[in-house]
Amino acid sequence: AFGLFSVERGAERTSWEAHLVDADGTETLLDPQPLDIGSRWLEWPLSDFPSSSAQTQDEVCEGIAQAARAHGHSVVAVRVYRVEERITRRGSEWEISATPELYRECTEVGD
Repeated sequence: AFGLFSVERGAERTSWEAHLVDADGTETLLDPQPLDIGSRWLEWPLSDFPSSSAQTQDEVCEGIAQAARAHGHSVVAVRVYRVEERITRRGSEWEISATPELYRECTEVGD
């Protein structure tokens, strides 16, 4: 047997994003869905960034860069952002705002 459940969420939430930087300095949000199955779940290792060692953070960035390159992306750096999201009600409408903050830039991501 199994049961369906939902977790009650508050008005605020923190999420994490990986952005790719190419040789021209152009930054692009990484969409993990086209990547191989093992690289699609970036939220988990990224959410542990604050409590991870610098070495572990570097390894996560390197893994992101390798997975992105395997799908044709040019990557010279990976930027990890902490995104503070807030949902508020304005009359009958719900409004979601997101404030990204650069948490770490990994520039040693190989070739």
